[in-house]
Amino acid sequence: TFRDFFSQILCYLFTIVLRWENSMKQCPEERQKYKFIVCADCLFFEDSRVALVDSICYFLSTNGTALVIAPKRGKSMNVFIKKCIAKGLNCQILTYYNKEIWERHQKCLTSSSYNEDIHYPILLKISHAKKWKLYVLIYKCTPCKLYLYKKRSFIRYPGF
Repeated sequence: TFRDFFSQILCYLFTIVLRWENSMKQCPEERQKYKFIVCADCLFFEDSRVALVDSICYFLSTNGTALVIAPKRGKSMNVFIKKCIAKGLNCQILTYYNKEIWERHQKCLTSSSYNEDIHYPILLKISHAKKWKLYVLIYKCTPCKLYLYKKRSFIRYPGF
C-alpha cells in the first residue's frame, strides 16, 4: 500500500499545504532540513516568485538541491532565476534532461498548436551558492553552447 511504501523511506519526510508567503512562520522547525525540494509549474504567479525563492532558501539544506520544472513562459523563468541569484543561489538550467521528453519535444515542434515557450518544461537545479562560486550554467543541446553568468557579467563559451 501507499502507507507501507512511505514507511520504508529512511529519510525525513514532511508534507503540508504550504503558503510560500508564510513558510517560515508555518514551519519554524524546518529551516534547512531538506536535501531535495521538487517544484512543478509554479513560476508563472508574479506575486509569489519572491516568496517561492525565499521558501527554497529557507528549507533547502546547505548541500541540498531544489528541482524546479516549468516552461519559460515569456520572462517568468528569467525573472525567477534572477531572484534566485540575488538571494545567493546557484541555478543550473537544463533544456535536455531526458531523452524521451526531448524526442517528444522535437516531434511537437512541427505542430502549429505547440508553443515551446509555454509547453516545453525546462529543468532548473538550484542549490546554495558557495561564496566563491555564484554562477548559472545553461546547457543547450543544439547547437551545444555553455553560458556562464557571474553576478552581472555574461560570458559565452562557444567551444562547448
